[in-house]
Amino acid sequence: MLLFLAAIQGFCCTHDLFNLFVWFEVMSVAAFALTAYRLEASSLEGALNFTVTNSIGSFLMLAGIGLVYLKTGALDFAAASRGIAASPGDPVVIAAFCAIATAL
Repeated sequence: MLLFLAAIQGFCCTHDLFNLFVWFEVMSVAAFALTAYRLEASSLEGALNFTVTNSIGSFLMLAGIGLVYLKTGALDFAAASRGIAASPGDPVVIAAFCAIATAL
């Protein structure tokens, strides 16, 4: 539980997209462990469903971060926001936002 709470704090306090993804993955591993803690069939089934769903979310987040990096050349929030603001309405930026928002 402490690892999960620390991962949430790291996720909220990070200043770049790479660390955001890393903390998202740490949070996911801790949540998986909490889900599968009891060795019952329902707990293990829930953990398996969680793992599949989380893998899709991780892929979408990584794809969105990749699109932001492709468009801006930066992973830092401040530099990426300046790069995104320079081209409003860009379909790549909209796709990146949709992928990251869906992953969360």
